Amino acid sequence: MSKHFGSISFRDTPDVNGDLVITQVYGTSNQIVSAKLGSGVTLAIADNPVFPGTGSIRIPAGPTSARPAVAAAGDLRINTTTNSLETYNGANWIPPGVVLGVAVQKIAAASGTTTVPLDATTPTSTEGWQFFSISYTPKSATSTLIIDYAITAASSAASLTITASVFSGTTNLGSTSARTPATANTAVSLGQKVFFTPGSTNPVTITGRIGSNTGSTTYVNTVGSSTLGGALVSSLSIVEIA
Repeated sequence: MSKHFGSISFRDTPDVNGDLVITQVYGTSNQIVSAKLGSGVTLAIADNPVFPGTGSIRIPAGPTSARPAVAAAGDLRINTTTNSLETYNGANWIPPGVVLGVAVQKIAAASGTTTVPLDATTPTSTEGWQFFSISYTPKSATSTLIIDYAITAASSAASLTITASVFSGTTNLGSTSARTPATANTAVSLGQKVFFTPGSTNPVTITGRIGSNTGSTTYVNTVGSSTLGGALVSSLSIVEIA
């Protein structure tokens, strides 16, 4: 197989130090068969390169502390601290297209009497009563947290509206409502799936609050005094995705 070497020059003169400087190498299109270049030399590859063979290709690997001080969007490396592939998105190093973390917990039977007004205002973190609280530390500031829960709710009064909301601190991430039947202590289903970008890798506390719009007792995973022997529980999950 023939090869053509273009733009070959000598540093100083060959009879002084013998350093041969190759500025361009041409071979099979989009392939590099072998190359022996001195330290500090950058080898550029054509667009859309093809790496033939059935083996593997090795990319830079190191701990989180060894990430480059200056990175560009699209940079790729193996993080040996997290044992995962990561790419730089222009702002943060993130594992591409993977689940970064999961947190789950049960929502037990509970009840409360604090109301949530049914009006044109956004429910606040002081309205209703808290029926779950979970803390989570995001792996990335730019990831998405998916908060998902489902409950069985009821009220001691008939024909009213129960509203549940998810909060990050005092910020309302989303609310949902359901109308109770004409008979008191009748079960209704409530659930939410909300999406939240944390904005930092500091721990966040996610809470759920619920209440009816009039003075009554609101139940979560219990219908009056009925809890199906304690089996009437549900789950809450936080899934962080890149």
